[in-house]
Amino acid sequence: MEMGYLFLLILTALNGVHVSPSTSEQGFRIYMLANDCLDKNLPVVLTNISLKLRNDTYLIKFDINATEDTFEDITLEMSVKRCLNKAARDTCEEFHKFVFPHFCRMINLPGPWLTYMKNMSPPYMCPTKKGIYRMLNSIQCKIKDMERLNFRDGYFFKVLMKSYGMESNRLYSCFKIEGQK
Repeated sequence: MEMGYLFLLILTALNGVHVSPSTSEQGFRIYMLANDCLDKNLPVVLTNISLKLRNDTYLIKFDINATEDTFEDITLEMSVKRCLNKAARDTCEEFHKFVFPHFCRMINLPGPWLTYMKNMSPPYMCPTKKGIYRMLNSIQCKIKDMERLNFRDGYFFKVLMKSYGMESNRLYSCFKIEGQK
């Protein structure tokens, strides 16, 4: 799985962004990105999210608002549920669960993650220092490249993302993504 594209889905999934399905017949279509922990006061949130679909490419831009310093590495947990279709949400079943321990270490290493982090001003590093990190240029993600997520045609997917402090187990972020292949 291409971690860079998974990362794009993760980082853009707050604040109720909705995207209309593409007219393209191929690829994964994102229907909704929304905060899923409305009752929590999380220390790191995304703001000014812009998610646009231009032809076969998502253009993604956002700011990261860190309301306090974080002092520990995090574990990122992604639970994927698969439903027969968007209207049949009572048909959902557990599909995959991914756990990424030492997420800070991963995004600070050279590779696709670091490229995304250095596209922020100031460059985003993890653990996070209090402040606002603005994305300078939109990240471009082609729909066909999302094929690497291996979602099957016709199914509707609900993805719940949570990040926790590795030592404190404190919740740092929580959001959902909904889409269909």
